[in-house]
Amino acid sequence: QGNCLRKWQQLAAVVRKGKPAVHAASIRGAAEDLRSFILAMHEVSTPMAIPLVKSLGHLKFTHLLDLGGASGTWTIPFLRFNPRARATIFDLRDVIPLARRRMRAAGLAGRVRLVMPDRPGFGGSDDQDGRTLADWPSDVVGLADALGIERFAVVGVSAGGAYAAACGALIPSRLTAV
Repeated sequence: QGNCLRKWQQLAAVVRKGKPAVHAASIRGAAEDLRSFILAMHEVSTPMAIPLVKSLGHLKFTHLLDLGGASGTWTIPFLRFNPRARATIFDLRDVIPLARRRMRAAGLAGRVRLVMPDRPGFGGSDDQDGRTLADWPSDVVGLADALGIERFAVVGVSAGGAYAAACGALIPSRLTAV
């Protein structure tokens, strides 16, 4: 729980700066800290995700792009309420195995593509000075083009929400929904 609170404490600074937080791992180690954080996010979000997605009514998108999708907590209800849709989850290299397990457990693995793009300065990518949140939508367009996705809905929760909003503002012609 302490690890989760430490990460949440840094969220605003990470979104504002566009750079990963610097923090020391707990006694359990960085991998276990990440797993615990993603699990906590899933446990907090799941009770909200299902009724919220259901309240949206008939969903018309054919492809959902989940930015920072983590374990797929939000992808699962979107796909269950739109049985013809497919999804792509973008997240960090260390998070994708957690999403893979959750998609298999949900019976959705065949409808979900897992992609590990590194935003500049995250994961294994070099930092690019001067980049802002507004630079991300052009990266999304490049990734969507490379994956053969013409139009898509975008969802982002927690820090991913800011990235989804930037896509909504800057690449509306590519989006079916935000």
